[in-house]
Amino acid sequence: MQTAVLDPASKSQSLLAPNRKTGLEPAQVRRLPTLAKRALVPSTSAQCCGGACGMDAPEVVAEKIARAAQEVINGARPLKQLTRWLTAEAFEGLEKRLSIQRRKLRPSQRAVNITSRRVCRVNHDTVEAAVVLSDGGRIRAAVVRLEAFRGRWRATYLQTL
Repeated sequence: MQTAVLDPASKSQSLLAPNRKTGLEPAQVRRLPTLAKRALVPSTSAQCCGGACGMDAPEVVAEKIARAAQEVINGARPLKQLTRWLTAEAFEGLEKRLSIQRRKLRPSQRAVNITSRRVCRVNHDTVEAAVVLSDGGRIRAAVVRLEAFRGRWRATYLQTL
């Protein structure tokens, strides 16, 4: 059972819990760690620099990379055009997907349109985006993780569904 007792030294009321030895001792109060408190307040460091860093808007870059990747999968664009925009791991993943997709007899020349996109800035140098693509009768999704690399955005992860 907890009781409120007035502490004569501090002239304030404190919450006390019963104890076997002394009878009463201050109750433990759970407090959020400093890092957790900072997480509740929106951070301004994750916002875009407004072009001051000289890089393109990450939303536009994510759309372009997702559209180009889907065009590669459809067979309308060569894979080598994406070499500059992808890391080695992302390039190999797309190459593997393309080798499976090559079983089709003829490439599709359908235009790829962006239906919607959602961009989440992890920190100043990292952005994650989900892009919904439409190529004719099919709706597809692409997930892109962009990281700043030598003054430009580069996709470190690319997955199309």
